[in-house]
Amino acid sequence: MSEMLEIIDLERHGLAAPSTIYELADILKARFDDKPGPNAKFVELARRITALYPSPEAVGRSDDPDAEASIWPNDPVKEAERAGAVWNLGLPPQGGSKLLCDLVKEGTDVGLTMLADSLGLAFLPDGQVLPRERQKQWEAFAAQAAASQRPTLGQMRKKMRALFAQRLAPYGFVPLPTPRGFSIKYHRPVEEGWQRVTLMVEDRHDQFQARVILDGQCAPVHNILTAALGPDVQLRERDYIFELGMIDFDTKSDFYLETTPEIEELFDWLTHRALPLLDKARTVRGLDRYYSEMPKDGQWRDVPIDSFAALICAHLTGNACFSELEQRLRAQVKFNDHNRNSDMRTEHLDRLLVYLREHVKPLAD
Repeated sequence: MSEMLEIIDLERHGLAAPSTIYELADILKARFDDKPGPNAKFVELARRITALYPSPEAVGRSDDPDAEASIWPNDPVKEAERAGAVWNLGLPPQGGSKLLCDLVKEGTDVGLTMLADSLGLAFLPDGQVLPRERQKQWEAFAAQAAASQRPTLGQMRKKMRALFAQRLAPYGFVPLPTPRGFSIKYHRPVEEGWQRVTLMVEDRHDQFQARVILDGQCAPVHNILTAALGPDVQLRERDYIFELGMIDFDTKSDFYLETTPEIEELFDWLTHRALPLLDKARTVRGLDRYYSEMPKDGQWRDVPIDSFAALICAHLTGNACFSELEQRLRAQVKFNDHNRNSDMRTEHLDRLLVYLREHVKPLAD
């Protein structure tokens, strides 16, 4: 949940500066009529802060291929133009302490009064902080934030993109075009399809965090899914996605990136846990071994990918667990039979089974 900054133009409403934070809280809660039209000070603050932290629209217009997504879910300028007597501005976690300090500096510079209720601090246009006994504490906090050499989210993503490209190149992975600000993708062809490593980097309350996803497409499986289920079932480009925690509960796929040892922990996991799993799943037989290793109580996702793919692999390899897997899937899909929008209903499972029986021969030994 994001922090909230409540912003008010006391001068516009003919109100005196409060002497305590409680007085300001009472002012913000009061129901007084707002003057018509947008508040010019609100709009000016929004323009200043989006010059430092670009809006989604500005990022979308950028020609920079490395430009990252805006930290704002909505354009602050448009929010400021619609604000009433009080502008309740949600602070995105990606901005961290520096965003708050920049907002306070720019907001008080244009003559606004601000309340960060979660911190128990108020900021007046003359530079005073309420409660007054915390003035020096805030000044030290703001000075530390201003002096911080911590990289931006965009800089961290560029750094990790370069490091991943270097570390994955020996394994045949090449970078794919990246949707700005969302993820970093690397792709390689394998004997019977392709595989992908996706890195997502986020800034969560002054901590960079990374998540890695492994997925891919096994062409024989994908072709059978397409032929058996037809165009009325929504198939994605991939056939499988690895959730390593379902096989080994000691493993993980989320990492912090604040220090060099933490980054090295990520690459150590990638080299010794993730890539060996992808190497195993280069073929139908390898993918079938992966599914066979999953615990009996593993949670199948409610889509044709993974669950139906496992059934196809078992058929192609002559896996003795085929009948057990069929019954497991049949118990799952019956819960979706009432939902006509689901792609995992009994009719789809039956259609797949008929196609496997009539058109697909197991692989030769």
